[in-house]
Amino acid sequence: MKFRIRRLLPKMVPKLVIDQKMESIKELMKFLGKDFLPSFFTPLLPYVLSEVAEDNVGRIMASFKFLEKVYEHKLTINDICDAHWGTVLVRILWNSDRCAEPQRCDEAIARIQRLAEALPGKSQDSKKRGVVEKVAVAKKRRGEKSIIDVTGNECTPNIAGLTESGFLHALDILQIVISDSRENPKWQEYRQLLEDPFSSVSDVPLDVSRFFRSAAVLLEIVGDQLHRFAVKMFDLLQCACAQLRNVDSLRCWKHFLRIGVTRLKPLLPAVVSELLQLADSLQDTDMAAFQEVQKLLSSVVHETCKYPEVLLALPPLPEHLRGSKHSVEKALAKMSIQQRIESTVKQLEMSSQAVRHAILQGLLHFLMQQRQAFTKVADLPSDVLAKLMRVLLKFLSESASTGQLLCGQVLGALGAIDPVRFAGEVLVERHSPPKDLRSLKGDLELAKSVLEDFLAPNLANNSAAFAAQEIFKYFQDEQKQDVFNKLSEDAKEVLNPYRSSKYQSVSEGHGSDTHFQGALADAIALLPQERKAFFEACLPATPDSHGLALFLMHHVIHELIVSSPHDVHRTAKLSKLAQKLGQLVNFEGKDAPDSQETATAQAVFSLLDDLIQKKDEINAMPSRSTGDETWKKRQLERLGELCKPFSYRLVLSCAVRCGAHARALQFLEMEFVEATEGKGIDPGGCRVEEQDCELLQTIYRELGEPDGVVGAIRIGPSGRTRTELELQGKWSDMQASYEEVASTDRRRSALCGLVDCTQAMRRFESSLQLISGIRQEMPDLAEQLRPRSVEAAWQLSSWDRLTEALQAQDQIDTKDFQVQLGDILLQLHERNEVKLQQRLQETTVEVAHAASLAAQDSYTRAYQHLLRLHLLSDLHWLTQKQQEPGIAQNLLTRCDMSRPSFGARQALLGPLKVALQDMNLRDEAKAVELAFSRLCRKHGEPVAMEHPDTSFQGTSNELRASAQLEWGKILYASGAKHDALRHMLQLSSSCPRAQLLGARWAADASLLLPRVAEAEFQQAKERLNNEAAFFHHASYLDYLLKSQISEAARSMSQSAPAVKKLRTAAHAPFDRKNLVTFTFRGYLQALQRGTKRLHFILNRLLQLAWECCEVDVQKQDMVAEFQQEAAKIPPWMWYSVLSQLISRALHPDLKKTFTDIIKNVTKEYPQQAAWHLVQLLNSTNPDDRSHRELGQDIVSDVGRQKHDLHILLTTRRKIAEDFGKLASTTGESISIHFARDFPRLVGNGTQAEKWQVLVPLQSQMTATIPRNFSQWNG
Repeated sequence: MKFRIRRLLPKMVPKLVIDQKMESIKELMKFLGKDFLPSFFTPLLPYVLSEVAEDNVGRIMASFKFLEKVYEHKLTINDICDAHWGTVLVRILWNSDRCAEPQRCDEAIARIQRLAEALPGKSQDSKKRGVVEKVAVAKKRRGEKSIIDVTGNECTPNIAGLTESGFLHALDILQIVISDSRENPKWQEYRQLLEDPFSSVSDVPLDVSRFFRSAAVLLEIVGDQLHRFAVKMFDLLQCACAQLRNVDSLRCWKHFLRIGVTRLKPLLPAVVSELLQLADSLQDTDMAAFQEVQKLLSSVVHETCKYPEVLLALPPLPEHLRGSKHSVEKALAKMSIQQRIESTVKQLEMSSQAVRHAILQGLLHFLMQQRQAFTKVADLPSDVLAKLMRVLLKFLSESASTGQLLCGQVLGALGAIDPVRFAGEVLVERHSPPKDLRSLKGDLELAKSVLEDFLAPNLANNSAAFAAQEIFKYFQDEQKQDVFNKLSEDAKEVLNPYRSSKYQSVSEGHGSDTHFQGALADAIALLPQERKAFFEACLPATPDSHGLALFLMHHVIHELIVSSPHDVHRTAKLSKLAQKLGQLVNFEGKDAPDSQETATAQAVFSLLDDLIQKKDEINAMPSRSTGDETWKKRQLERLGELCKPFSYRLVLSCAVRCGAHARALQFLEMEFVEATEGKGIDPGGCRVEEQDCELLQTIYRELGEPDGVVGAIRIGPSGRTRTELELQGKWSDMQASYEEVASTDRRRSALCGLVDCTQAMRRFESSLQLISGIRQEMPDLAEQLRPRSVEAAWQLSSWDRLTEALQAQDQIDTKDFQVQLGDILLQLHERNEVKLQQRLQETTVEVAHAASLAAQDSYTRAYQHLLRLHLLSDLHWLTQKQQEPGIAQNLLTRCDMSRPSFGARQALLGPLKVALQDMNLRDEAKAVELAFSRLCRKHGEPVAMEHPDTSFQGTSNELRASAQLEWGKILYASGAKHDALRHMLQLSSSCPRAQLLGARWAADASLLLPRVAEAEFQQAKERLNNEAAFFHHASYLDYLLKSQISEAARSMSQSAPAVKKLRTAAHAPFDRKNLVTFTFRGYLQALQRGTKRLHFILNRLLQLAWECCEVDVQKQDMVAEFQQEAAKIPPWMWYSVLSQLISRALHPDLKKTFTDIIKNVTKEYPQQAAWHLVQLLNSTNPDDRSHRELGQDIVSDVGRQKHDLHILLTTRRKIAEDFGKLASTTGESISIHFARDFPRLVGNGTQAEKWQVLVPLQSQMTATIPRNFSQWNG
């Protein structure tokens, strides 16, 4: 009975309040065992106020007085209403569903209006209301935005104020209920607001259709000002549509889109994505509604076509929107791939969490479209790819599992780009700690950073929104406006509603005391009262933003160190905080860290690293007075207290745990230095113990430094030969070593080592047999060796044994990637499409999660995971494109952009070869197998390729010819040179490349007479007509010419008669004139056909020209040929050797040729070449004026042709003179006044001497030239 009464209280108590029956209420309380009247009423106030709103204003006022009496006049009705407007608004919206559709909004507004008029002090007389309206109109004319009026001009200020004070809270309530966030402490309370008290069942599913109808009323009430809350409203609709998509949800979207495309630009990709899903849901159930969604979509896309940068982020449109799809393609046709990527990156950087998913979907679709022409993506400038990779890695680290799946798919579609492409680029951004060691950062600057960088992008999150409100509340009116004015325009737009809101937090606390957020709260509590309030305002957002918590902690620690110099208790407080931080990173005895522990380790390590660097900086600061020395002593004392609980070993463990291996190495070295201070080290003895040796090897392996691993082994304990053999790739020697140990008490580890050796030597059949024997002898090793058996089974395409190995995979605590990959290939073999896609998604999520942790350190650290995402993307693409031509070429093109190491590329090619074989794509599989054999040959790995006559039988003629060519290369690399030459001789008639290779190898082995070899090269050159043929021909002639130059040099050094010189020349195998001419011509003509060997050729030509002139080997003919052919080479090629040209430009025989080249380069790249000419113009050799004269001649000649170039070159020369004069100014007593002594360096020169040299210096020193391996059509 009591249970039924409690269920009916939301219906009973409002009626009793309206009738003011206090005695009945007390009897009801007595029956339910309640003693305190306010505590009984408070949970029921939303129901009471929403029901009271249905009466007239007079009765509502009477009810309000009754409620004040309930609370014994300790609370006014304004206080009561302010605390419950959000829940009251939700109840009003929910109850509006009782009315017919046209009257719902009017009825809800009327109830809000009656409540507003009944509140004391809220109603306005007509005269005052008129003044308010005039002010609002004046603001509107001035273009100012109202902070109060969120409901448009149709509602009075009374309703506007009440609506805004509860609107944001109402959105959060609806969000928690519809997303079924049961872990939220407020979920049960909010869920009851939408329950029917007359229901006999307590846990009734939510009526989602009614929810949509209530949300539509809310959207209609807010009206024209909805754009200010667009992000949160969209997030609510997105969560609701995940539950149900029907006609009622369509009504909500129609109201939402009244905001307008212009104001919805940042959200449009996600809005279109949701509408597309709604259309799919309605297509088979409600054709009329489906057609309405189509019209809505067409209208939105048509308006969006005005903004091409937004179109790029739209998800792919289906065929039933052909017109819209054609409009989008037409609008995007004018944009290049680079422009599309740059625009998408810009959209991603500006997007909120709600929109990011849709933009990433569009990006994924675009990258998949480019698969057939992937070189266009791979050839994008490195800075463009770096921006895209930076934003993807950032989102990967910030996203939940669903977002990580999509991020992982995009990273896989983009491919595992070689880290060398990103040399010098910062791909992992971190918020830097305060740099000024003496001063504190003001509240305004801190507020701007927190609001703009952390809160504005995440306002859909309740805690972030509440923190934004509290930060604004912290400032006075003028300061609040100053903070707001400092924000960017985008941040102003989304943060404006929180400047005067009465928002309520629906989350509790600031995180567990055992987490980093708890330590932050403790640190804030130590601040002085005047500095504490701001940081406490930021605290609510820290549980959901680890980056914000770390940012705040850096500044709190800085304030604790710098502020309050006379606080004698500060040191003790810092000691307690340090102990708290030390407990957070006490990982001793714990298993592999979870994401929370890893984030905590990263945060604490970041703090410690910063503190240690601060200590070094303060120690290095000079002390000019007693005050400075006192300040330094106080700072070092406080820093010492903070660092006291942290030994180098503990900091080292934090660094390793969070992946900062470079810093970990530094701390390990610091510990070694501290441990050996004052002690001698025996150079021949053991320097580090076993544990430290293992740690050093782990660090160097993670850093990709094999030499460091070898060094660690050599300073560690003896008997570690096998590890060194492993690094050197000597697997046979390692196998022999393990076989010796297998008969000792270390048999278990030796057997596992034997398995590793057989796998590394790609003897997978032997590996499976060995594992089978180990299982019988030592069953407890079966689980440990399962990943190896799975890998060997799929490598051999042994599906039965793979099935057997995977049967007990659930017993593995941590799934190995090889096990997951084997499962994927097995599902592909069994043609189980559903399970295959499921396994691909599960594995992508797990790999993406691992990559997100590694990416917080560096791109290189995450690279092994990116390789796996690359492979998973290729396997997914294979399942969709089985019948398309050029599959292998596409896969190999993507593979070529990865790191050119054996480990990286074999991880991609091995599984792809097996998958293609299983899909019966023989030619494609053989093409990948051939690429894998080529990879093994180039890296000196064992090649398991059979003779092409048998293994490539039945494949295409082109593929078979490539295999035959590769077979010859394998024979030559293995030492069977005569067999290789015989094989190439057989192929030469049908394959010009075979003829070229045969000629090269035969010439290198001196098996051909010079004239025969020259004829072979000439024939191959005529047949191929490419860079390689011309280069190798010229290289062979260079070899012959080198011997002639050496012989001529010896003859010149001896006092031999002229007759002997003539006899030597007469017996040369070639005419020297032709030999010199054709060598130079061949090299330069090779450059006209490609630039793969650009730097070698040009440097070799300059050296060869110098040698020919020095020993007088047909130098006149050489100079003439050089000058003629060099004129055909574009200036950008010569720019790469400009320094060498300048250093040789004074040679009497080559001066004119080299000077002409330098002039051409200077005309083409004046900014960059000007700095190279400084070494000629400012030559300091007093005995040799020729350098300066040559430089002046070049500058004068170029300047006469273009006046702008003359000014630029002259300015550079004068600036260089100033720099030289400044560098030569020495002496302690000398003082320099830059404005007087060096006016040009401070920008005070004449108008002709105005310059912008140092910014950007890098671009002015580096010419933009085509990438190597490109073809130049001269």
